[in-house]
Amino acid sequence: MKQLTGKDLVAIGKKQPVGVVCGLLSLLLAVTLYFRLDVVDEQTKLRDDKQSEAKRLKGNNTKGRDFDKDLDALVAANKEAQDRAVQTKDILLNLRYFYQIESAAGVKDIRTNRIGLVLPSSAKGTPPKTSYVPEAYTLVESGDFRQTVELLRRIETGQRFSRFTSVVLASVGQSVEAEAEAGPKLNLTVNVELLANSPATPAAPAK
Repeated sequence: MKQLTGKDLVAIGKKQPVGVVCGLLSLLLAVTLYFRLDVVDEQTKLRDDKQSEAKRLKGNNTKGRDFDKDLDALVAANKEAQDRAVQTKDILLNLRYFYQIESAAGVKDIRTNRIGLVLPSSAKGTPPKTSYVPEAYTLVESGDFRQTVELLRRIETGQRFSRFTSVVLASVGQSVEAEAEAGPKLNLTVNVELLANSPATPAAPAK
């Protein structure tokens, strides 16, 4: 095969100038695209990174605008819990709370007892410190159906945060005439917990 010299290439270029120019342009375009591929990939990655950063900053800005509102709601909820929680040291005052509800509902109080604090359990060592703990009570009442329902409603919607752990109803035997006149009598036994402020931990004695 004859090896082309520079003179031969010049001669071919003079005979077919359009073809030679097109070939050179194609070669130049191929080389340019080859070297530009990495640049395009880098620019694409940079664009994607900028878009992700913009979304993150926009999300942070939105959360930042809501932070004060969320903080105010949290402070208000905590204040309501403090105001509605009973003090564990005020035993007589807490019992009086139930006496007032029983009187307003019209039931006959048979027994109202404070059971004590329900402290969180711990696998080992002292229980974890919490701001609030449940304080358990047992109420034994007697009344008709309307009165017992009213008692439960007043406890549930009362000033103090409460939770029923058990409710037991039992009918009271009475004459047919008495039941027909006043309705069936019921004995109600309720175990209920009030939200209480956690008792202060006694200070350690000085050494």
